[in-house]
Amino acid sequence: MRRGGDGFTLIEVLIVVAIIAILVAMLVPNYQMAMNRARQKRAMAEMHGLATAITSYTTDTGIVPPGSTTWTDSQAAIPISAIVPYYIIKIPNPDPWAHNYQYTTTTDNQYFGIRCLALDGVPDSPNLSSLLTSEPVRTVCFENNIVWVNSGFSWWPEGRQTQCY
Repeated sequence: MRRGGDGFTLIEVLIVVAIIAILVAMLVPNYQMAMNRARQKRAMAEMHGLATAITSYTTDTGIVPPGSTTWTDSQAAIPISAIVPYYIIKIPNPDPWAHNYQYTTTTDNQYFGIRCLALDGVPDSPNLSSLLTSEPVRTVCFENNIVWVNSGFSWWPEGRQTQCY
């Protein structure tokens, strides 16, 4: 009977499996972080496109598309026929985390807000009136809302993002 050189020993196979397991354990969290960063950027791009359509509508009519004065699902809040297909092909829904964007206006229909509930889907941003008078908020958690108010982001991700919960 010939020994050696014909195959791998059990120890060698276990060492290779252990090395692969260590590499996977290191790479999976980085992959998840990269995916969440990409989702944030996509959400911001979609919100910017929707805001541009609403701003164009406002320029033409003098008022923002009427909506609720509380955060409401954008699919229900924005009068679709007012901006689709004239200003935007379709309202982007759902957001990258499978929640619908939310829309709100002031009572005089002069200001509007668009909100993405982000990773956890929990609202954590204040009402539109508070956002109009407060300082911008830069977030560092994937769970924080992303909010556009009239002409720019009021809450947005900046810097290295982490999962905070």
